[in-house]
Amino acid sequence: MNDWKKNFALILLAETVSIVAFSFICPFLPYYIQHLGVSDPKQVILWSGLIVTAPAFFLALSAPVWGVLGDRFGRKFMLVRAICSGAIILFLMGIAQTVVHLFIFRLFQGIFTGTIAAAFALTASIVPREKSVQVQGLMQTMVFFGSAVGPWLGGMAADAWGYQNSFFISAAALFIAGLVTAVGVRERFIPPEPVEQPRFVRRLMPARAFLPFFLVLFLVQAAASLPTPIFPLFVQRLLPPGTTNLAGTAGSIFAVSGFAAMAAALIVGRLGTKVRLVPLLITCLFCCGILSFLQCFSQTTLRVLLVQGGFGFFAGVIIPVVNAMLHQRSSTDEMGRTFGTAAGVTALGGGVGPFIGGGVASLFSLRAAFVASGMLMIGSVIAARMAFNRSRS
Repeated sequence: MNDWKKNFALILLAETVSIVAFSFICPFLPYYIQHLGVSDPKQVILWSGLIVTAPAFFLALSAPVWGVLGDRFGRKFMLVRAICSGAIILFLMGIAQTVVHLFIFRLFQGIFTGTIAAAFALTASIVPREKSVQVQGLMQTMVFFGSAVGPWLGGMAADAWGYQNSFFISAAALFIAGLVTAVGVRERFIPPEPVEQPRFVRRLMPARAFLPFFLVLFLVQAAASLPTPIFPLFVQRLLPPGTTNLAGTAGSIFAVSGFAAMAAALIVGRLGTKVRLVPLLITCLFCCGILSFLQCFSQTTLRVLLVQGGFGFFAGVIIPVVNAMLHQRSSTDEMGRTFGTAAGVTALGGGVGPFIGGGVASLFSLRAAFVASGMLMIGSVIAARMAFNRSRS
């Protein structure tokens, strides 16, 4: 096996465990907020939106900085730093005494983590450019796999052992992933020559050629994450009163969406360069928009599960396609900056989306959040057609 394949396999393993650990807490965060003493339904929705949004905004600011530092000091160090920081912060969430404590720890999560950007940058720096579509597809497949398995396992763990113990379990998993990365991954990093560099702020700015990609990433993530803070509450409304396995049910629906996205990303990776990327991207954006609208009319958890599965499948194509296009257009010495900025923009969308979703749900209804998500996703179709009108895939 080539050295890059061995390193990629270890990065893939560590990142998969990391995503499982971070998504472990997703299905029960609103319930954990209630556990910390917030009882008013509108306050629960508001705090859910803030707590989901908080790390995203700070990740949007910090990810490009970490990316530039990775280009200068090494991408492996950035990945280990992100994973181990997450382990500490998730442990602290488990001992939070108030919802304010939880909110503050989530802010720290946004500042110091960002494992996906670090893993993509490290992978892109060691993988041959001609393998970009296959590798990015496989990497995104495992990200979706972790996003599917994590909520499912987290929901069951929360129902069985309680919310706080679930935080401790996820923190331990992250620590192991960080150890695997630190010991097993070998990076042949050559520090850049000490030539005159532009000011640090200038180095954070992305090249204009990448702006269309970042615009699409922002809109897609905002639309996809918009219902996130209210989704467990939406599922709660559909279940009979007195249902005890709320977290497990919500986690199972998250899992179906994640597995569908994983299958789609795997298919894209296998197709490689056999497909035209821009038309494929626009088609999947449109399908996601339609399915977001359909979710508004779901009356049973089975229908929610089916629609989420379809949404996850088409969404699973979008991220690996955009990442592959970024990899193909980036030079080796700017991988950290490119994927750091992409992660920052994605995080910003992931912060704006839940903030809008929580506000829409508070002002109107839980179902209105899905309408808003569909509108934003259709907007991303228009933006993509305009942005890539002259692109060649």
